Amino acid sequence: MKRREAAMTRRSRKSPAPVSEAPEAPPATEIPASEVWLPPLDDPAGDPCPQAAALARLVAAAEVGLLALDRELRLRRASPAAVSLWHLQAADLGKRLDELACPLAPIDLVGDALRARETLAPIEREARHHDGRWFLVAFRPLRGVGQVFEGLVVSCVDISRFRAAEPHAGHHQLRALSQRLLEAQEAERRALAAEMHDEIGQLLTGLNLLLLSIDPQGDAAAVAAYLSQARRTVGELIARVRHLSLDLRPPMLDDLGLRPTLDWLAERYTAQTRVRVHLSQVGIDRRFSPMLELVVYRIIQEALTNVARHAETSEVTVRVWTEADQLHVLVEDQGRGFDPAALDPYRSSGLSGMSERVALLGGTLTITSAPGAGTSIRAALPLNPPEQLPGRP
Repeated sequence: MKRREAAMTRRSRKSPAPVSEAPEAPPATEIPASEVWLPPLDDPAGDPCPQAAALARLVAAAEVGLLALDRELRLRRASPAAVSLWHLQAADLGKRLDELACPLAPIDLVGDALRARETLAPIEREARHHDGRWFLVAFRPLRGVGQVFEGLVVSCVDISRFRAAEPHAGHHQLRALSQRLLEAQEAERRALAAEMHDEIGQLLTGLNLLLLSIDPQGDAAAVAAYLSQARRTVGELIARVRHLSLDLRPPMLDDLGLRPTLDWLAERYTAQTRVRVHLSQVGIDRRFSPMLELVVYRIIQEALTNVARHAETSEVTVRVWTEADQLHVLVEDQGRGFDPAALDPYRSSGLSGMSERVALLGGTLTITSAPGAGTSIRAALPLNPPEQLPGRP
């Protein structure tokens, strides 16, 4: 009996008197540790409850600001972190939420609490403390039997480190992306310059020498021979320029669409490399968005280029098909393969560019390979991609 009376005495000391009923305002003192987030420490028999004490220590160690409100949104409990964050005093226990000075902005504290009580659905907000820290504020209803609202827990988690890290991480990602784009541009320019110098430049030099060799007053048969050779050289120049133009962007992709362009690409690729392409196209007889068609073409073009350069195989399989709301691409060979995690020449800036294009469309790209086991490149792209693809095609 004495133990029970002692327990009741301790509980009575922990129950603050309503502020309105107190004849004099108590001094502004911080909520003592014994009053912070402690459920009753006595069981019905009057014995101490070790589970409650352990819970209190756990909440204190978590350093999460927690406010426990009753059905009327009155403050009943507060974690140590909440006491510090909200500058709570002993007199604040029992106050309504709208009577507490909210240190966070911009946030509709009472409005969100009322909505959480009405809908029984959690609400989360990001808000800034007046000391500059950022917090994730969550309103989580406590439900009793029959989903009846029993109270509300307001939690405040410091997310300042994460918010500070986001711009920093984004800056590095942007710089890495810019560097890869510059590298791809420079590689393309080097290839174009080499093609113009080695092929077109030599043909133009030869044409110039042929024209200089023609003597209008000379033998008619010799002049005719020179002119005939000059015409052949002009034809070769036209073919080389057309070849460069098709490599940069085939006009038929815009005029005819994806399926005819892939048929042409496969035939041209086999004629140039002697690597046979097993092409399967299902459900792509219609036109897609120009951006989606371009990305699919570039994926297959880059994958076939890598096969010709590195796979050391005579065959490659290309499959393109639609399924539900996605367009799928598969380029697969049984060549020598490579280790995707290693710095191998096969893992070129072309694969990085391929990955960037797929990511910008909101798709997924999977590259599977192993030495001696061939390579498989799979892409899944949404049929309704964003309206505009950042960057150059």
